[in-house]
Amino acid sequence: MPSVTSIKLFGGAITADIPSHFIDASQFRQVPDHQEVLLDTSSKEDRSIIIEILERVPENDNNAAKAHFDALAHDNEAEDNAQVLSVVPCSTEEIPHLPNNVSAYILTGTQQVVKFYPRRRGSEDLVSTGHALSPAPFVVILLALIRLPQQETDIVISMNIDFIDMDDMLSVACLGAPSETGTDTGLTSAFPLSGGTGGATRIEKARRELNVILSSFTIQDWGLFGGQ
Repeated sequence: MPSVTSIKLFGGAITADIPSHFIDASQFRQVPDHQEVLLDTSSKEDRSIIIEILERVPENDNNAAKAHFDALAHDNEAEDNAQVLSVVPCSTEEIPHLPNNVSAYILTGTQQVVKFYPRRRGSEDLVSTGHALSPAPFVVILLALIRLPQQETDIVISMNIDFIDMDDMLSVACLGAPSETGTDTGLTSAFPLSGGTGGATRIEKARRELNVILSSFTIQDWGLFGGQ
C-alpha cells in the first residue's frame, strides 16, 4: 500500500486518503472551484489526480463513465484517438464510506493527446525502432465515477499515466482488446502485458493509488451539492 495522507477536499466537505507524493496544485496555479488538482512530485512523470464535481450526465450507469471519458477526450483534443478498454462497477466493499444508493465505476482507457506537444501537431512521421508508433503522446486514463442520484451529481476522479519515453511506449505497444466479460476489476484483461514491464508496473501502481482514494472517499458535508 502506498504511503498516504488524509486530506480535506473542497474546503473539508470531502475527505480522502491521497498518496503522500501528490501535492495541491492550487499552491502554484488557479484551479476552478469545481475541481481539486493534485500533482505527483515523486518523479519526472507528468502525473496528476483531478477530482471534479459535475452535473449528472443523462446516461444510464453503464454509459455514464464513457460519457465523461469522451468529454475528457474532447478537452484533450483526442476524440479521434480515444478508446475505452473496460468499465467495471465498484463493489460496496470498495467504497465503504459512501451510502448504499451511490454507485461507482472504474473506466480504463487510452488517448493520444497531441495538444500538450504542439510541435508534433500535423506530423505524419512515425517513430520506428522495429515498431510503428504514433508521434502523439500515449496516455492511459483511469477514471473513477461516483454517482450521487439524489444530488443529481457525478464526481469524477481521473488519473493519467503518460508514455513519452520510447522504452515505455514500446512496453505498452502490445495493448490488447477490452475484457470481453467486463468483470475484471484489475488490469490483466485490459492490458495483457508480460509481467515486469515498466508500463505495466506504472499502470498497476496508479490503479492501487486510485483504489486507496475510493476506499477512503467520504462526503462530510452534503451541503456541498446544494441539496440534502
